[in-house]
Amino acid sequence: MLNRNRKVRFVALFTIIALATVAIAANWGSVWAESLGLIAPTSQAAEAPPESTTIVRVMTPGICDATSALLPIEVESSGGTAAGVPTAYATFSGIAGTGAFATINAGIVHTGTITIDVCGDTNEGTATATLNASGSGPTYTSIVISPAGGAPRTISGATTAANPTIDFNGADNVTINGLNTGGNSLTISNTTVSATSGTGTIRYSTDATSNTITNSSILGSATMAVGTNGGNISFVSAAITTGNDNNTVSNCNLGPAGANLPSKV
Repeated sequence: MLNRNRKVRFVALFTIIALATVAIAANWGSVWAESLGLIAPTSQAAEAPPESTTIVRVMTPGICDATSALLPIEVESSGGTAAGVPTAYATFSGIAGTGAFATINAGIVHTGTITIDVCGDTNEGTATATLNASGSGPTYTSIVISPAGGAPRTISGATTAANPTIDFNGADNVTINGLNTGGNSLTISNTTVSATSGTGTIRYSTDATSNTITNSSILGSATMAVGTNGGNISFVSAAITTGNDNNTVSNCNLGPAGANLPSKV
């Protein structure tokens, strides 16, 4: 009877050892097979959390997220190194990193669909804010410039004679909308009094097409003769076959910057 009990215990122990050996072998077999790519990884490995997560902010045009009194221009874009992140600038005309147009022209930080909120007044000084054609450095599909924050905004300068305050140099699909709603309004003004050719406030050049200025006040004091280039809004330097085409100016106030009447608007 004693020998029989010993045999039963031995058989049970042998069975447990055998089953454990099979389980261990199967587990190592799976690991070995996974390492060789013979089978798909287990669900536990597949569900492991990523090492890092990239968070992209949603653009909020019309809301001043990143601006201050010293940095009143906010640019948001769908592409570039600052995609989805509101970035503030001091002016439109400054060098890259401080000027909105200069940074866009570099084609790195802001690309794709671009929104520019004017969240405060800017003094562009004597410099021209030039926006170049997409593909010549900048890479954008459209740009919309509007005031934000529920208050009147002014982009002003005493631009060097023979130059405009804003130059759309071959730029296409750019909209300036002063809105005139919710307290928002926009004035663009060049106070320079000069009869020199090229003096003005906004200039379209080098085949700028499909652009719009609406609901805005465009003011200037250029005094050149009627047949001389310049004025509050001017269209110059374009190829005969393509030209500065399909540009629209609507519902705008065109007049003097202060008491100095322009000779043409």
